[in-house]
Amino acid sequence: MGELWACWIAYSRKYLKALEQKNKLVDSDSTIAELMAPVSTVLDMGCGAGYTTAALLEIFPNARVIGTNMADTVQFHIANKMADEYGFEVVSSPFDIVENVDFLFASEYFEHIADPIQHLVSVLEKLNPRYLYIANSFNGRAIGHFNNYPINGHTANGKQTGNYFNKVLKFKGYQKIKTRLWNNRPALWKRIGKPQGGYKYEFPVL
Repeated sequence: MGELWACWIAYSRKYLKALEQKNKLVDSDSTIAELMAPVSTVLDMGCGAGYTTAALLEIFPNARVIGTNMADTVQFHIANKMADEYGFEVVSSPFDIVENVDFLFASEYFEHIADPIQHLVSVLEKLNPRYLYIANSFNGRAIGHFNNYPINGHTANGKQTGNYFNKVLKFKGYQKIKTRLWNNRPALWKRIGKPQGGYKYEFPVL
């Protein structure tokens, strides 16, 4: 839980505060939250103890806000208690959700998935999010991260996985929005086109 609290203080809290700050978009005077309006469904993937999910509900008070965490874990039970207090929901899998998502937040989430590319594709095809706000650290060395990831029958390092992750988002009809966020984290993606079927083109030379 100490690491979870540290991540909230050092990263996630700043990421969420940036949603309501002016001058964070290069080509717009709107805040990121205003750009995405109207937002009726928010998904916080890998919500931990629910700090980020509660904060998202404050930013989008009229939205259905849902956090995901692994069932039968300490974090899951704490998040459920937070959900009862603040009024959001917690589910064990993003695939428990039956509606499309307007805004998907994933901070330090996909690097904890053994096959993040396939998971990304499944999430996009199932939930069809309009906007994604994602902070990945595939190169980071931390508890729960993997040194390498599978891509189309190959073993990819963190840099290759991150680059391929972005290629898949573009292939699926998303465009990265230019921001002034420090180090481009989180990355803000908007769905702009019809996604193409599949994604298994040749393994990229990176």
